[in-house]
Formats: sequence, C-alpha cells, structure tokens
Amino acid sequence: MSASAQPVLPPSPPSVAPKKSSSTRIQVVAGQRINVRTSAWPFILIASVLVILTIALPMVVNTQMAQRAYEIRDQHVQLAEINARVETMEAELLVVSSPQKLEEKANAIGLVRSGSIGAVTLETRTVEGGEAAQ
Repeated sequence: MSASAQPVLPPSPPSVAPKKSSSTRIQVVAGQRINVRTSAWPFILIASVLVILTIALPMVVNTQMAQRAYEIRDQHVQLAEINARVETMEAELLVVSSPQKLEEKANAIGLVRSGSIGAVTLETRTVEGGEAAQ
C-alpha cells in the first residue's frame, strides 16, 4: 500500500496522568434543597377511617348475629307449635280410625254388615255358599 492511501488520523491530545498525592481530600458537595411539604391530612384521614372501621365492624357483625339468633328462636317456636299440632292430629286420627268409630259411622249412614263370602260358578251361573247382606 502506498502512504497516500492510509487514512490520516487527527493527532490525539497528550494524555494527562492523574497526579497521585498522598493526601486526597473528599469533599461533600451541597445539592439543591427540595422543599417537599407533605400534608398531615391524608395520614389523619386514613387513621380515622381505620379507627372507625375497627369500632363499627364488630358492632355491625354482632347486630347481625343477634338478629339471626332471634330469627332462629322464632323458627324453633314455630316448629314446636307445628309439632304439637301434628301430635294432636295424629291422636285424633287414631281415635277416628278405630274400629268402633268406623262401625258407628257406617251404621249412621245406613250401611249393613256383609254376609258370608260365596263363589260364583260360571258354567252353571250359580252362587255357591255365602249369604246375602242383612
């Protein structure tokens, strides 16, 4: 290659070596002061809401539990009344369905006792055995 074809680089600045000193001082540089003024209202508001919730939430829960307890008690009372009615009706059913009561009711409406059972012979078309009701 020829000397003219090589790119010419600008001369580099002379390198300056840092001076090494035995007593290097570190200094604190003061930065800009930022005035951040925060209000105490958000903290007060959040703290107040937490205090109110801490007091109100258990009261609401206890009130609801008391209401449910009264509803359950009322339902137990209704259940006891219904069970008493069922027992009364069952006792009445036993009395009304007794054989003596059934016979009295049948006699009252004009029913009579049946006779003895007989059999019908289809070939001869006759009734064998049995008696008519009286």
